[in-house]
Amino acid sequence: MQFNPTGMYRREFTIRPEWKRKRIILYVGAVKSNLMVWVNGSYVGYGTDSKLSSEFDITPFLRPNGKNLVAMKVMRWEVSNYLEDQDMWRLSGIQRDCYLLAQNPLHIENVVLNPELDSTYCNGSLAVQLSLNRLSEKSKVGVEVVLKDGQTVLSGKRRIWIE
Repeated sequence: MQFNPTGMYRREFTIRPEWKRKRIILYVGAVKSNLMVWVNGSYVGYGTDSKLSSEFDITPFLRPNGKNLVAMKVMRWEVSNYLEDQDMWRLSGIQRDCYLLAQNPLHIENVVLNPELDSTYCNGSLAVQLSLNRLSEKSKVGVEVVLKDGQTVLSGKRRIWIE
């Protein structure tokens, strides 16, 4: 038998009432080295990259009313450790934040911001590109751009053109 220290992490939680019709994602910032996840005794998934985040859709495994239990198994060594053999401390376990994220049925998946200044560095523009998880012919998005001082620059609903 090989030497492979293993940590087990468990946490009980309840779903907030306003989250009941939303998609619930378990976000794990980073785990060294591999990760297995269970929710309420059901296997959810596996993650193996120790320096990247893992996300798991745990919605079908949740009890909307009452307590839920998430369990994570973290093993120190896994198949690809030799690829990550860098000059670093060999510390195992959960290394970054873990949290639950509730997503609406229609939500933003990605945002790209491209700021530009003119040649005098006095006037600027901001191009914004949003990607939604899904679109329909009737999709509209509320847009509001607010500056740091609280001044609203742009506000309103904009039609999304489907290409």
